[in-house]
Amino acid sequence: MQERLNQYRPILAVLIVACGLMAAVTSRYDMTLFYICLGAWALLSLGCIIWMTVITRQNRRRFGRLKDSLEHIMSDAVLSLPMPSLIVRESGEVVWSNPPAKQGVFPGQELFGHNIAELVPGLDWQAESSAEGRDIVIGERHYTVFLMHSSSTKEPLTIICLVDDNDLKHY
Repeated sequence: MQERLNQYRPILAVLIVACGLMAAVTSRYDMTLFYICLGAWALLSLGCIIWMTVITRQNRRRFGRLKDSLEHIMSDAVLSLPMPSLIVRESGEVVWSNPPAKQGVFPGQELFGHNIAELVPGLDWQAESSAEGRDIVIGERHYTVFLMHSSSTKEPLTIICLVDDNDLKHY
């Protein structure tokens, strides 16, 4: 949407410059016509500035509402993940976990505030995740772990999703 707005800016700039030149040229021939052209140029310039300001404000409001909607959708999506999931800070501190993680993977453990390195030794939560994930073992069960890093929040966070595939793997 912003790109469409930016397409009009050069056209408006050319129109404003052309009107200014027209006003300057008419000053050599007739001062009455010059003042008329100067007034038209001033009105056109003022109108364009007001129009662009209004459109920019509307776009900012629309993008703000869209951003809020996307944040709510994403938070709802994370909250309703069916697989065990945790959110950790850059330091490794667990700041959130869903019920499947609390009840299925770490039953009876308080996860909030603990370091993920203590809960899952050997997991490099800061590494990039591949599409295939990584195989890890927690307790006696085998999981594939997927890492999703977010730097768009105030502090970098990582979502850790665990897929219990213990019964699918043959070791």
